[in-house]
Amino acid sequence: MEAKVSSDIMELIDKMTAEETKALAKRLTPLISHELMLTPTIWGSRARLHLGKGVVLINTLFNLSSGDVHIGDFVFFGHNVSVLTGTHAIDQFDLARQCSIPLSGRDVIIEKGVWIATNATIIGPCRIGENAVIGVGSVVMEDVRAGWFYAGVPAKPIKPVSPEYADPSVCAAARSPEAI
Repeated sequence: MEAKVSSDIMELIDKMTAEETKALAKRLTPLISHELMLTPTIWGSRARLHLGKGVVLINTLFNLSSGDVHIGDFVFFGHNVSVLTGTHAIDQFDLARQCSIPLSGRDVIIEKGVWIATNATIIGPCRIGENAVIGVGSVVMEDVRAGWFYAGVPAKPIKPVSPEYADPSVCAAARSPEAI
C-alpha cells in the first residue's frame, strides 16, 4: 500500500510545473524539518532506548553501543544533546581501537523531570537524578544529584534548583576552590 501511495504522489509531482513544485516544496519543507528535528539519531540497537511519557527530544543523538539509556517521564532536551554509552579502548590502535567496544556496563539513567539544555553531552555510565538541570554545553561524566543545576566541562554542581533540594554541606563543597 505504501509503495502505491509513493508511486501515485510521484506521478502527481511529475505532472506539476516548476512553479507548482517549488510552491509544494516551500510548504512541505517546514513540516519535514520539524519531523526530522524530533526524530533522534540512534547508533546501536533501538531496543536499548527506553523512553518515559512526555519525553521531548530535539535533534538528539543516542549512542547505544555499550549500554541502555533509560529516560524518565517529562524529561526534555534542548537542541543537539548527545547521550553516549559507547566508548573505545584508548590502549588499542588502528582497527583494534575501532573494534574494541564494550557491549554493556555503560548505562545512562535520566530520572523524571530532568532538563538537559542545548549541546550538552551525557557520557555513561551515569545517573541524572530527578528534576536536575544540565546547563548549555555541559559534559556530564558522573552521577548528578537530584534537584541540582550542574554546568561546565566537566559538569559540576552549581546550586539546587529549589530550596527543597538545598543541603548546606553540598553547597559549601560545590563552591570550594578544590571543586573548581
